Amino acid sequence: RCRRDGRRCRGRKPAPLPPRCRPARPFRDDPLSMPPSARDPVAAGGAVLIGQRVTVLGAGIGGLAAALGCARRGAVVEVIEQAEGLREVGAGLQISPNGMAVLDALGVGARVAAEAPRGRRVWLVDGIGGGRVAKLDLTAIAAPEPWCLVHRADLVAALGAEAAAAAVRFRFATR
Repeated sequence: RCRRDGRRCRGRKPAPLPPRCRPARPFRDDPLSMPPSARDPVAAGGAVLIGQRVTVLGAGIGGLAAALGCARRGAVVEVIEQAEGLREVGAGLQISPNGMAVLDALGVGARVAAEAPRGRRVWLVDGIGGGRVAKLDLTAIAAPEPWCLVHRADLVAALGAEAAAAAVRFRFATR
């Protein structure tokens, strides 16, 4: 029988199990269950980029996080940004515990958490009709990291400051 839908396979090889059906490996599938000190791939024998030159295009949240992560692994990183400086426009972000674990690994989690209010509830809203579909009480969920509400500019500032401290070079007003 087919593992995916239970029908007969009719001579075909059965499809591999989807990832959610595979047995969990401790820590690998749930990084939040490991202590913060164990989340660092370099300490765990992960990728080291010592001496590698890395160029990151764009100094938004993703670019700064990539630049900081590469610099922390020993790469020589340059970020090229078309704007005149580090700035972010837009609204706020809700960062889940998984996201906060990533920010912790990048070294900015404590700074972001110190400035951010904590989320207590989330309402899921129907995108077409606008009606509330479900309500989540975040205080009832046991998570090792907080649910934080952060303005984009604050997150960019934290990532940019940490990247500069990690010797990331910036080239602004460049296309």
